[in-house]
Amino acid sequence: MAVWLRWVMGVAPNVRSYTIVINGFCKIKMVDEAINLFNEMHSRKIIPNAVSYTALIDGSCNVGRLEDALEIFKDLLVKGYNLNVYTYTLIIKGFCKTGMFDEALTVLSKWKTLVAF
Repeated sequence: MAVWLRWVMGVAPNVRSYTIVINGFCKIKMVDEAINLFNEMHSRKIIPNAVSYTALIDGSCNVGRLEDALEIFKDLLVKGYNLNVYTYTLIIKGFCKTGMFDEALTVLSKWKTLVAF
């Protein structure tokens, strides 16, 4: 994939170019390909940013893979990334789509304690 990115985009792959392609895969519901590319980033020592993770969370939720989205979300939290409202909204939306309203409210409550309104 890195060779492909270099050929298509004309630059050496970096976190931004990888994230663009990951997001594209997720938008067309090719989440497995996005995850493979995400793993390739790690193997090439390119550190994903919060946007990279958020794209995977969004893609996973959109194809009904809430468990995958939650694992990615937990990884973000463990690594200490500063999450924004969009990331939290995706997880809350994922819980709501699957009828897990109590879990959605729990995430909302935790988020409210982290953000000053």
